[in-house]
Amino acid sequence: MANSDVDIDARDEDLPASSVPELLADYDVVLTHRDERAPSTAGPRIEVATLMREPIDLVLPPDHALAQHESIYLRDLVDERWISVRGGFPVDDVLLSVAAATGVEPRVVQRVNDFRVTEVLVAGGHGVALMPRYAVVHPGLVRRELSGVRAGRIYELATRPDARRLPAIAAVLDAFRVEAEFRTALWPSAS
Repeated sequence: MANSDVDIDARDEDLPASSVPELLADYDVVLTHRDERAPSTAGPRIEVATLMREPIDLVLPPDHALAQHESIYLRDLVDERWISVRGGFPVDDVLLSVAAATGVEPRVVQRVNDFRVTEVLVAGGHGVALMPRYAVVHPGLVRRELSGVRAGRIYELATRPDARRLPAIAAVLDAFRVEAEFRTALWPSAS
């Protein structure tokens, strides 16, 4: 953190949002994300502050038959091979909830929890995928919104009750909030 006397010991735990209660046993602040249709992890022993919403978009190789469309309905992708993340993670939850809302069952052929690998697979024509808008960096991909459904993930900061009263934790929470505001300013249509 710039301009702060707070020492940060950060860890990346590749766990679903349902693991927040266990993570708070070891960490003061847990940044998590969930399908916007999923319930928050807030509870009597967990305070949650919502940081931002990030749209989930469809990514396609540029030579895909639908790549020229501005937006695409899930029913247009019924015969596609899908690349997704492991079950229990927001992108797969979004895919499942979109499927439930539209009645279209996607055929998932690969599950990879690394967006860079997913991008390479999609760019290589091995399938299509849903990806968080801010995570797409591969120049060989076309990103499109899904039509007819709202698809996104919510970023939340979880702490123990009243943890914000501690100056170091308040500084970390504020730094996350500033970064989230910067990200959403870059992509104003994300709300």
